[in-house]
Amino acid sequence: MQVLYSFVFTLNYYFVPNVESDGKQVIACNQRTSSETSAQNFIKLFEDFVENKTISQDFENENEDTISDNEEECDDKENTTGHEKKKVPFYVPLIEKICDRCVHIISNIDPKVRLIVLDIVVQCLRILKPFEDHLLPMAHKLWSPLVERFTDKDVIVTKRSFACLQVMSEICGDFIRVRTLKEVIPKILAFLRSQALISFKKDKASAYRFTIAYQFQIDILCGIGSIAVNLGLRDKDLWPLIVEIMPYLHTYQPLPLQESAINALKEISKLDANSFR
Repeated sequence: MQVLYSFVFTLNYYFVPNVESDGKQVIACNQRTSSETSAQNFIKLFEDFVENKTISQDFENENEDTISDNEEECDDKENTTGHEKKKVPFYVPLIEKICDRCVHIISNIDPKVRLIVLDIVVQCLRILKPFEDHLLPMAHKLWSPLVERFTDKDVIVTKRSFACLQVMSEICGDFIRVRTLKEVIPKILAFLRSQALISFKKDKASAYRFTIAYQFQIDILCGIGSIAVNLGLRDKDLWPLIVEIMPYLHTYQPLPLQESAINALKEISKLDANSFR
């Protein structure tokens, strides 16, 4: 799995465009120390691999009759539709196959495997972002396994799932709004509600501040506002978030939680300032 993660990370590293603060798009590899020559070598390597793999499969699986029949069917379809499908880069089908595998492996019994798979999913979603026709069906396939991870017995897996949700909300937006409100937000808010009682009066000397649960609290408070913005939540959808964030403003809560709660409310106020009146 680590090799697979390295593969998708490298694809993301070289091929996914990055947006700078001035709004101009630049290729990610131009922002890093890797040379242009190494990027070209990487592209050439995988193009050769895909080409050789295709040729090998053709020799094994195809025969002349099948080829001729398929060509006739393709000609008929082209005549009726009058246009061809938009071409995508060679790595997009590879990423789709990887995502299909992740759908089944994401519930692996080993938590380390689940963590790596979630990291792979994040990288795959970023790669598919420019290709909406491929992105949204894949997000739909990944959704149910991802939701199950929010009830994972290992909090660190749930924490990583939340990070994955942040990326998915950024990339998919409205596509996952309804299902996020229905299937994920209640679980996140339930965690905040229960942990608010546990983190109460936990000062700097408390061992609680070194737990995964505490780190997850901070992650949620830091990220829930951006998720709300990405999903375009309004009115009644925001109020449950505000209700569960408010207890973290208490002076007996750890200062990092107070600061994160303030930032979350600031983000939410951008969507509907009337909710705070």
